[in-house]
Amino acid sequence: MPVIPAPGVIFSIWLITFLTPTTWLRFAVWFIIGMIIYFSYSRHHSKLREGQPEPETRASGRRSACAGRRSGLSIPYGNTEARYPQFSAFR
Repeated sequence: MPVIPAPGVIFSIWLITFLTPTTWLRFAVWFIIGMIIYFSYSRHHSKLREGQPEPETRASGRRSACAGRRSGLSIPYGNTEARYPQFSAFR
C-alpha cells in the first residue's frame, strides 16, 4: 500500500467530518444537478443511440485486426487499405 496516499485519504475524511449539515445539503443538491446534466447530455449525444458502429468495428462492417484485444493499442480507423496496402491484416 502506498505510504503517501493512505494518510492523505484518512486526513481528507477527517476534514470532511467537520463540515456543517448546510454544506452537505449544498453538496447533495449540486451533485444531483450535475448528475442530471451529465446523464442528459450523454443520453442525447450517445454514438450508440445514433446507430453508429462501436469503436472496434470498422466502417466496412468487418472487425479490425486488434478487435477484442485489451492491449491498449489500436489501429487508425478509416480507409486503412488505401494507406497500408502491404499489410494483409487490414484486408
